[in-house]
Amino acid sequence: MNPNFSAISLPYTAASSNSANFIVKIWCKPVYSKLPNSNTNTEWHLLSENRIDLKKLIYVGKSLHNTEDYFRTNSIILYLNEKAYVMPNSLRVAVAKIRSLSTTQRLNSTDRQNVSKSYDFDSLRSLNNLSNSLDELKHTKHKLSSLIDKHVESFYDETNVDNIKMVLGKLHNRNQVLEQSINKQKAINDSLSSDIYNTKIKINQIKELSSDKLNSVLDMGSNQLDFLESELEPIKESLENNVYPSLIEELQLTTKVIQEIIPIYNINNSVKFAIMGMEFPSSIKELLEVCYYNKKNLKNFNYSPTFDNEHDSHAFNIEQVNAGLSYIVQVITCLAHITNLHLKYEMVSDGNRNETKPIAYTLYYDHSKTEKVSGELSGSGRKYDLQNYDFEHGLNLLNKNLVQLINNVTDVYDEFKHDSRESKISNNIPNDCLDNFLWNLQFLILYITAPISQTEESI
Repeated sequence: MNPNFSAISLPYTAASSNSANFIVKIWCKPVYSKLPNSNTNTEWHLLSENRIDLKKLIYVGKSLHNTEDYFRTNSIILYLNEKAYVMPNSLRVAVAKIRSLSTTQRLNSTDRQNVSKSYDFDSLRSLNNLSNSLDELKHTKHKLSSLIDKHVESFYDETNVDNIKMVLGKLHNRNQVLEQSINKQKAINDSLSSDIYNTKIKINQIKELSSDKLNSVLDMGSNQLDFLESELEPIKESLENNVYPSLIEELQLTTKVIQEIIPIYNINNSVKFAIMGMEFPSSIKELLEVCYYNKKNLKNFNYSPTFDNEHDSHAFNIEQVNAGLSYIVQVITCLAHITNLHLKYEMVSDGNRNETKPIAYTLYYDHSKTEKVSGELSGSGRKYDLQNYDFEHGLNLLNKNLVQLINNVTDVYDEFKHDSRESKISNNIPNDCLDNFLWNLQFLILYITAPISQTEESI
């Protein structure tokens, strides 16, 4: 009551004890922080202390609605078995008046439950008066609330002399926070001063090094470079006079061995060549015409077979082309290996079949994988043309590998001879031999095995 606190249930131990006396202490926490010169170190303050004797309690009724004015400030009301009890010194009026009011409230509650279904004019007039009275009461309540708010604001006004303790408390707290911030900033400043001092020391050391020691370091580095150059010069001379010629000689001997194992020779001083005694087409176009349409019978210098029909002759020519491709792939792979040069398109062998990597394009002609396309598109006059896309693309990649190998080998020779010419030796290949595998291979082998002086003259 004044203020009105929430209901509090007593602990079980207190309620079940034989003692009829107990103490109720009410603590409050002000909206401002701890005041200066306070005797306690906590923000909670004792508002009131009440010693209650259950034997002296006075019964005041069951309902205490609208009876706040009948009790003194900070009165404590105990509800025992749904009945209200207070201490004798908590009442401002007689007990009988409170009990009669409680009884009247109960009767009014009962009457409201038994309201008649209709009203006469007097009842309506009374209700109208009550409504007006309630409106006036609400208006008065609003004005009173505004006055209370105004006085409460004056309570928090820092210019009010009565609030000097509260203002001092706030200033004291702000002062403590400010001192902590100052101490923290001082620590940061000390750390920065230490870093600045260390940085200045390092700058001075760098200046000393740049002014005193840098020249000596540069002199020492220059002497070491001169020493290294003097040491490298004999090594360069040894490489050029002994190591490189020895490597070239070994390369020529190895290439001659490859030439003896897989011989390539010219036929009748023409652009036609044979490998391992088997004639091989002189261009990719001629090779495809042999495989697709059997337009030409390839010579075999190892033996001269006879055929009963064109189908057997065509099959023999295809086998000779596949065998020649297999030997060509082996020669190119061996030359790339002994010259330690990397081919752009890797080539792998699987028995008598060869293909390129990483995308597999076959270097073995298989008639079953050949497709028929309309001959009208090519203008050949045939109803349809034959095409094996993977095989044709594999032949193009094989030719690119061979041209690349020729250029790389000549670059190595030019570097050995300190020749910085920009033109590629592949530019000297005749136009009708650009895709002649055996002509290009024979040209490369002769270039490698020829003496250095002759190589320079041929270039």
